[in-house]
Amino acid sequence: MDNIIIAEELTKEDIEYITDEPDENKKGLEIYSTLKYSDIVRALMQTQAPKKEAVLTSLRLSPEFSELTLSSPEMLTKFGIWPEVRGWRELQTMPRYFKGRPILVKACVNTLIESE
Repeated sequence: MDNIIIAEELTKEDIEYITDEPDENKKGLEIYSTLKYSDIVRALMQTQAPKKEAVLTSLRLSPEFSELTLSSPEMLTKFGIWPEVRGWRELQTMPRYFKGRPILVKACVNTLIESE
């Protein structure tokens, strides 16, 4: 009788926890974060590596890292790879080069011209 929960006793958080599907991408990154770099390289290079299955599972479940998904830091903050980037939207609306901003320009210069 201990396993039965009366609906009246459930809070909104309890219902969300019960009905929320596990995030496979997050699980893939959690597995990846427990592995050492040498384990990952060994698993990818050798056919019989000790942690090969964990590495392959991690890669299979990890989110897609592409130019499209990394165009903003939202995906990286969602999975805890980066901390929250405050002011991101505001930075995107500001001009990169405003009037009077000093910039460096790569240019070919002929140094053989004599000055008068």
